[in-house]
Amino acid sequence: MTSSSLNLAHDSNPFQSSGSSPTSPRLNAAAAPVVLKFGGSVLTRGAALDLAVDEVHRERTLGRRVIAVVSGLAGHTDALLADLARAGDELEGETLADYLAGAEREAAAGLGQALERAGIEHLTATVAEIDLRAVGDSLDATPVRVNVGRIEELLAERGVLVLPGFEALGDSGRSVLLGRGGSDLTAVFLAAELGAELRLLKDTGAVYERDPRVLGPAPKPLAALTWRTAAQVGGDLIQPKALALAEARGLEFIVAGLGAPRGTRVGEGPSRLAAEASVAPCRIAIAGLGTVGGGVLRRLLGYREAFHLVGVLVRDPELPRPVTLAREAYVGSGPELLDRGPDILIELIGDDGVATPLVEAALERGIHVVTANKQALAKDGARLRAAAARGAARLLHSAAAGGVVPVLEAAERLAGTGVTRVEAVLNGTCNAIFGELEDGRSFEEALTEAQRVGLAEADPSLDLSGLDAAYKLVLIAHELFGERLEPGEVVRQPFAADTARRTQKVARAGGKVRQVAHLERLKDGSLEAVVRFEQLERDSVLLPLNGPQNVARFYAGGDLVDEVRGAGAGRWPTATAVLGDLLKLRRERCPEGVEPPA
Repeated sequence: MTSSSLNLAHDSNPFQSSGSSPTSPRLNAAAAPVVLKFGGSVLTRGAALDLAVDEVHRERTLGRRVIAVVSGLAGHTDALLADLARAGDELEGETLADYLAGAEREAAAGLGQALERAGIEHLTATVAEIDLRAVGDSLDATPVRVNVGRIEELLAERGVLVLPGFEALGDSGRSVLLGRGGSDLTAVFLAAELGAELRLLKDTGAVYERDPRVLGPAPKPLAALTWRTAAQVGGDLIQPKALALAEARGLEFIVAGLGAPRGTRVGEGPSRLAAEASVAPCRIAIAGLGTVGGGVLRRLLGYREAFHLVGVLVRDPELPRPVTLAREAYVGSGPELLDRGPDILIELIGDDGVATPLVEAALERGIHVVTANKQALAKDGARLRAAAARGAARLLHSAAAGGVVPVLEAAERLAGTGVTRVEAVLNGTCNAIFGELEDGRSFEEALTEAQRVGLAEADPSLDLSGLDAAYKLVLIAHELFGERLEPGEVVRQPFAADTARRTQKVARAGGKVRQVAHLERLKDGSLEAVVRFEQLERDSVLLPLNGPQNVARFYAGGDLVDEVRGAGAGRWPTATAVLGDLLKLRRERCPEGVEPPA
């Protein structure tokens, strides 16, 4: 492996000029989007919004742009009607429609807040912004047109678009509703207009051979059925108008539950029952219960039927913890944790000297591992992959580079497609410190503030030396090029004594400095890997990056092929990435058919 010979002697601390293209962000813009419709039956409580975030993240890891259509939270619309009745108000027509649509708008805002907390970039829009129009009765209208070009623009900007369902604009420009269950109709109409895939997320997790709420023998789930059969057996599970429109437009779609791997395909058929399968909960062990580990544990509680916690490795099992577990859940040694027989180990220790032997032992036992430990993977990746091969186990590490940003998934997806270059900002600590320097603070003040908000460790040397970003480049190189790059082969420009002064000089001139990582396949076949400080031009797409925000841009020659961005650090972004790997492993365990809703 050949590293770059670029001269970055840090005594002069030169700021390289960024070659970033000013092209607007694009997230796999060539791919058709997917419409996810979250029914009020699944959004039954605040925690369910986190499960909806996991569904959105899953699609992002597959390189898809996402339109999330949201119903009002369970019972909210009925509560609004009850409030009107108690107050004696008699709203009607478009005034009533506008009032009732508030449930969907509030739910869309709630999902937007949950996505924000997870660090997933998105836009929340109104029906007016996409000019969704409908005709007919103000409480039971039919959608007829939407501004597809505007939707494409919004998706191109962020990759995830959240929309309230149930509502459209009538001829007068005021709100009308699409009938009971109208969010289904919103989702079907948008998917048909955009040529998008469609998943209706329901609490049943599937369509059954008859209504499961009716007394009698338990009905069996269906793997596939026709639109007309769905209308006959689905009851009020899917709005009849939505089914009729799907059939008229030839739109096949999936009915599934949150976290469910498959579901029921509704379309041309033929109708068939799902293969009978019983999937036991995955037995989970967690090593490390710090900031991220505590977040992962809280998130696991939302998947009680999918995951069963068998133990948690901590330094001192006797200390009180923020999440209440029985005392016997805690163990003080790695071997004791593995002896509890987990299916999956979540490794969040951080110390590669401790983590690597534990992960290796787990993999050799056939225990799958999910880790966020970039240092262990960059240093000992070959050793750990060999252990995984010996134990026929999976080693997943989405959170190790970019947090919730699907950097490694994008690299794996783009392998062999002609991509030759990656340009990325991968370190939130440097972003935070440079942001404070640009506001006129001293380096000591900037570091203290970054530590206060949780974006810098007590010892920030790993970040400021460029080694943290170098570890991440090693992982990207493996996924994208299938080659081993050693951390020492990455040319790094460390933060030097006069870097702060130079950064502030650039800021006074209206510019910014960021730590930018580069990976490139050269014409001679070797890899060049560099982490350096760059002065960003005013039109650089990297210019707005602050705090935990990360971005990775993939190029084939001089053409931008794909871009992923979002929060690369923090408790909830990292926990979301870890949950994504866990759910992926669970889906792999499920045979064809339908599992019970999570």
